Amino acid sequence: MYLCVSVSSDHDSEVKRVQDLLCTIDKPQVSNVQARAARLSWAPPAGLLNRLSSGTPVYEVSLSDKGRDGKYRLLYSGEELEYHLKDLRPAMDYYVR
Repeated sequence: MYLCVSVSSDHDSEVKRVQDLLCTIDKPQVSNVQARAARLSWAPPAGLLNRLSSGTPVYEVSLSDKGRDGKYRLLYSGEELEYHLKDLRPAMDYYVR
C-alpha cells in the first residue's frame, strides 16, 4: 500500500520559516580549554524566544571522538546555555553538535 501526501503551501512556508530560523544559529563557542576539560557555550537563535509559546527551549549536546561522521553520544539535555566538557583526553579531536 502506498500513502500519498500532499504538501500545502502553508506547510511549505512553515518549513521555510523554520529553515530560516535554524540558519541564524551561531556555532557553539569553546573556551577555558584545559588538558581534560573545556567550556562549551551557545546562544539561542535570534528571535527564537519571542516565538516560543511553551517556555524555554531544550538544548542537547552530543560528542564524538570518532570524527565528524562518527557516532555521537548525548552528554547534556536541558535549558542551560553552557556545558562543561569533562574527562577529555589530551591530543584528541572532539566533535560537538
